[in-house]
Amino acid sequence: MTDHQDTVLRGDSGVLLRVDNGTVIAYDSTGLILRLSDKVVDDLRARLGPLNAPGASAEWIAPEVLGDIDAWNVARHGDWYHFDAKLPTYPHPRRFRRPVSGGHIVAEAAGPLMAVLSIGGARRAWAVPGRAAFPAHVVCPADDIGPVGVAGTEAAVATDGLEQAREVTLDTLLADALLANRQREGRALPLIMALCETDCAGSAADLADGIAMANLEQAIANTISAAARLGTSARILAVALDFGAEDVCSDHDTYIAGMRTVMDRIAAKLGADGMHEPVFVMRSDETGARVHEHWHLSVFPGAHKLVFAAPGYAFEFDDNFRPTAQAMAQMAAAEAAAINATLQREPWHCPRVLLAETMAPGQIRVTTDALTPLVLDHGAFGTGADHGFSLGGVEITEIARDPGDDRALILHHGAGAPSTLSYAAGRAGALRDDTGRWALPAILTVGQC
Repeated sequence: MTDHQDTVLRGDSGVLLRVDNGTVIAYDSTGLILRLSDKVVDDLRARLGPLNAPGASAEWIAPEVLGDIDAWNVARHGDWYHFDAKLPTYPHPRRFRRPVSGGHIVAEAAGPLMAVLSIGGARRAWAVPGRAAFPAHVVCPADDIGPVGVAGTEAAVATDGLEQAREVTLDTLLADALLANRQREGRALPLIMALCETDCAGSAADLADGIAMANLEQAIANTISAAARLGTSARILAVALDFGAEDVCSDHDTYIAGMRTVMDRIAAKLGADGMHEPVFVMRSDETGARVHEHWHLSVFPGAHKLVFAAPGYAFEFDDNFRPTAQAMAQMAAAEAAAINATLQREPWHCPRVLLAETMAPGQIRVTTDALTPLVLDHGAFGTGADHGFSLGGVEITEIARDPGDDRALILHHGAGAPSTLSYAAGRAGALRDDTGRWALPAILTVGQC
């Protein structure tokens, strides 16, 4: 064995082969760990089939056992009642299940129990009255707390039970948006766990090592336990990281390092539990905080699947920077679009302003990495003729799309030699691509072509 090989294999655990959607071959002190694809697992399950299939025999019983609901074809399989029913908000009858011991009704769903989780500051846990559009599909741990989590006030409890979400949060709206997309495409509708965990961390480093992280890890464990009780597997689809203005301590590099540590810890937890890494989704902060840091993370996401779903300026907030009900639905739709595209390995990102260069006296060329042609949306979000751009006190006289490049702009300005260009830094912007993705805020040094 060469010295290089010895270095690679030294230690109690590590990764030998990693691909886009996670680790394929790893090792620990007991030997190799091989992660099989869903197709291989399904094939093995089909071959082993009836040996230990839960609920192989059914006990048919009267629907009165479920209470006063419109149900029929009730059967008991192990610890579950399975039945057909026509329930409120569902346009047609479908199959549901409920624990024999009592509890909430959940949908009978194909495939794994999925989860969309989030971690951050208190604003992410903002909830409004209401129920999910797919109430028996959007669930939470059965701890009587709901999708907002315990807000860092105590340790989350272990449970393998599920209950319907009884209020509306960004996470339940995201689950609804994902389900609506699948319904439009005629795809299976899974159960989706929706849950947020927050605390009062004052820095990204504290968030990575605080009670919200511990409770998020418990949420992952609860998802796995609930999936096992359902007789299926678990899959964490996405984890939203909603933490910007809450960090009042970190400098540029420390904030970025802290957010990467948050992702590292979540990925390590999922890897230890034998699950794929999720899509991490963020939103540039609507307060104008952390413009440099969020721009850096969006352009240099690192080893994780990190995507910025939208800039904060695209949504309406109250005076306390809490999103309106309409804004929450819009945010969820943007997150769903970003997550779906990332999971399907389709190109998707908001336009990012990459370069600002003086090309002639009084002219600056702004280069972006927009995936489709740029649009200057005149008057959007109350912006004026500058469309959200600023040159540090130098007057902008005209902005137009570069006639030779539909992904670039030409800014004309008055007297002066601007050294810095800002876009949507602490204010709204009006630049988007022609699919409706708004450009992310940026602050750049003006160079020379």
